[in-house]
Amino acid sequence: MKVLSCGIIPLRNENGTWLVLLVQLYARHWGFPKGHLEQEEEPKDAAIRELYEETGLTVNRFLSDEIFTESYSFFHQGKRIDKQVIYFLAEVAGELRLQKEEIKDAKWVPLVEAAEHVTFPAGKEICKRVLELIPPIANTSP
Repeated sequence: MKVLSCGIIPLRNENGTWLVLLVQLYARHWGFPKGHLEQEEEPKDAAIRELYEETGLTVNRFLSDEIFTESYSFFHQGKRIDKQVIYFLAEVAGELRLQKEEIKDAKWVPLVEAAEHVTFPAGKEICKRVLELIPPIANTSP
């Protein structure tokens, strides 16, 4: 079975340092906020909605037109699930409020350290790619 999820790589700039919000699911792994699309929902809209539902944060502005993807497979109740996640890079705002039903914990970490905290290899690669994009983004006005 194929499953598509969408999420935001949530960044904020604090005193000239880019921080990224990582969330921990109850399965204990760390990554970015994400979730499934609702019927007839566009991926970017689903990503914005999931960010707000899971963290209480809103998108201030998108930082890149690039889409980041991760794909992986796992077994759930004896069935193989092939999952693809599409992420959008965004600067976010608001007060962190976790959706306790889905999110066990969350933490803001410096983007340069994010790959050390993310659990899965695909997420680590996304962190490295985002780091390559950030220097030109940092000089972009809102």
